[in-house]
Amino acid sequence: PATSDEGKAELKTAVGSAYAALGNLDGAKTAFTEAIASQKTHYPAKLGLARLRAIAQDRGWRILDLF
Repeated sequence: PATSDEGKAELKTAVGSAYAALGNLDGAKTAFTEAIASQKTHYPAKLGLARLRAIAQDRGWRILDLF
């Protein structure tokens, strides 16, 4: 069900991916972090955060500004 921890994590991960695709890294970070808070072992959200770090590094942004 959508109200389960797994369902919440999947929804937040999808939201995070959408934000990342739109270039809203702060929104993406928040959504991925909320997904992990719902389900600690939700690896798609952890992968999303890793991708954000890679994007930040590629663009020459200071990672500490985002994380």
